[in-house]
Amino acid sequence: MKSNTLSKFKLGKLLLCVLLSVALFTGCGDGEAVSSVTSGETSSIAEVPAKLTKENEQKPFVVVNRYNKDDVFVATIDVTKAPYYADNTGKTDATQAIQMAMTHARGYYNGGTVYLPAGIYTITKSLSVQSTVTLRGEYNPDCLKTGDYGTVLSIEHQKCAVNMMQGTGIHGISFYYPNQSIKNPIETDYTIKCTIGVHTLQDICFINSYKGFQFGQRSGGGYGKFYFKNVHGTVLYQGAALDSGADAMYGNDIYFSPDYWVKAGSKYNAPAEADLRSWMLKNSECGISISGCEGPGIVNGLIDGYKNGIYTPQTARTDNADTYAYIYGLDIINTVNAVNTPTLYWDMALEFAKCNLEGSSYAVRNLSAYPVKLFNCTGKGNLSGKVEQTSDDVDLPDVEFSYLKPAKNDLFNVADYDGLDPTGKKDSSDAIQKALDAAKANGGGFVYVPGGTYRLEKPLTVYAGTELRGTAGSYIPLESGTRSGTNFFVYYGKDQKTALITLAGNGAGVKGITVYYPKNGLISKDFVIQDPDVYSPIVRGTAENVYVQCMAYYGAYIGFEMNKADNFTVEFCEGGIYKTSLSVKNCNGGVAHMISGGPHITSLAAAFSFYPDFNEWAKRSEFSSDKVNYMDVMFVNFGTKMHDCVVAENSKNLTLISTGMYRSHRLLVAKNSDIVSINHLASRSGVQNYAYELEGGNLLAVNTLYKDITVVKADAKAKYGIYNNKGQIMPAGVSEDNYVRK
Repeated sequence: MKSNTLSKFKLGKLLLCVLLSVALFTGCGDGEAVSSVTSGETSSIAEVPAKLTKENEQKPFVVVNRYNKDDVFVATIDVTKAPYYADNTGKTDATQAIQMAMTHARGYYNGGTVYLPAGIYTITKSLSVQSTVTLRGEYNPDCLKTGDYGTVLSIEHQKCAVNMMQGTGIHGISFYYPNQSIKNPIETDYTIKCTIGVHTLQDICFINSYKGFQFGQRSGGGYGKFYFKNVHGTVLYQGAALDSGADAMYGNDIYFSPDYWVKAGSKYNAPAEADLRSWMLKNSECGISISGCEGPGIVNGLIDGYKNGIYTPQTARTDNADTYAYIYGLDIINTVNAVNTPTLYWDMALEFAKCNLEGSSYAVRNLSAYPVKLFNCTGKGNLSGKVEQTSDDVDLPDVEFSYLKPAKNDLFNVADYDGLDPTGKKDSSDAIQKALDAAKANGGGFVYVPGGTYRLEKPLTVYAGTELRGTAGSYIPLESGTRSGTNFFVYYGKDQKTALITLAGNGAGVKGITVYYPKNGLISKDFVIQDPDVYSPIVRGTAENVYVQCMAYYGAYIGFEMNKADNFTVEFCEGGIYKTSLSVKNCNGGVAHMISGGPHITSLAAAFSFYPDFNEWAKRSEFSSDKVNYMDVMFVNFGTKMHDCVVAENSKNLTLISTGMYRSHRLLVAKNSDIVSINHLASRSGVQNYAYELEGGNLLAVNTLYKDITVVKADAKAKYGIYNNKGQIMPAGVSEDNYVRK
């Protein structure tokens, strides 16, 4: 296997974006639940009021992570302040104070971020993060050097520490089990459990968990999305379990190693390294288990010291859909089997590129009937079963991620400006723009729009160094029956040229907002579907270093347009778009990271059919007859005919990561552009459509999985290398190893 010279691509921040639903929470099996603060006057939590008022509410504020000045965010609640007074010294139980703060964030503040300043919080029962809430602490990137793990939850029970409801995030938290011992290991449940839905983990450290995090559940079904960034730690038995998931599960920078507990020191009862490594090598299951997951992607990381590095057990899904996945830039060392694949999805693959796979027995032990594919990988150990190795003299880039933030840490709360209406009955455009103008005069800052529904009848302009900020620390999708978070209902843009939001200055950004176009639904008359209207983009960037993160959208015609916006970032964004998710014109440098969306996702708008503004949306009941299948209407009429995920023109140094499509027209259309594409799925569009359509320019594509679509259409001037391919239905003459033209 071959190693390569590396070139570096700086990417923008990865504040994960997430899909979700539901409202209230239940415990992780301890039989207790906390009701919404809006439903009762009393609380089981001593000295914490069950219902907030203007007198005891907190105002939003800006937090600068004391360990990382680039990690800056807007918080809704500080759990150490009134009325919660959570103890961050570890001396008294903080469980109930933190739980009620999250309940208030959901019920009173309509979504937001619950902030845990650095310190130790004793947790004696399972916590539940409610929908539209982010639990956030202060993460120390130098924890291995300093032994300071920032915000630490000290878990004093054996059930899951935190259960994540749909549409939630956990950022900047470390987890520690004070009673854990390598001499007599305690078998606890997963530290973090995520139900089916959309979830985000970022800047997480497991100091000594028995099992790390689980997405999904081995219950025989379920679909959802999961995003993670920068997950580290020592996990004794199983680092992560990705179960029964589809659509999109992506992450980067995941590191599981004995080092994190060993180097934590006596404060965290660190064992001898030799004892810990010996136990894990003999008794652990794996670093990452992937079961019944369609198309998860991982970029960057280390799995060190496990019996199995990557393990793919048989699915429990009722549809028997096993795993296919792509992995880039992962090192697996000090294992028995670096990769152990009992099962894989029929006629698909597990793809590795730029990875190092080291096992004392096997580098790859493939027991399935389908291939494990290695491109430009290194390693040691035996190769067993169907393993396909390929290489080429091509530099595969390093992928690096950084944080994005406004120029100043000042906060402009839109609620302080006249004309804001969080009920959605009156136009709030002028109030929001007043706050944006104030930030401009200040030289930048956060313009914060609290949870609520806001009607917009005019476009907005975000100036240099300013971030237009909603409540979401991750992607917030539709909910059934309720709507939380920051929501824009847009009555502007039809047949207009100006975008809804223009990022008009260096470093302008928008984050954490859900956007709806209630007048751009589908109308059915005698089962004849009318085309959607043409609207201007949700966001247009016209300056350097602009960014869009953690946004959801429904009924949009065009998502994001970057025009002369060098070094832009668009990431963790998803929703229903009829025409184009991302358009890039005349840009030098830019990143599209974990974005997806096509018209099929607008079917979720049926959940909002009971809102008056959505009367014009197609309702499921109209399409439930034998005459018309609703999903087929969306896919056939719009998806495979008109939706393109990314369109690039006259641009260079563009990087696409985990930007996939399902039953859309094209994954990438590029004219005279230079692009690197890593870890993509192009699925079920029909062989008449193309994953990559090129006119001139250069394309390097690595790790692409296909279902029923033609790989590439290119003119004579286009140069491309498309490596490590696998598909269920591949066009005649297409190699599944390397499909290359230089």
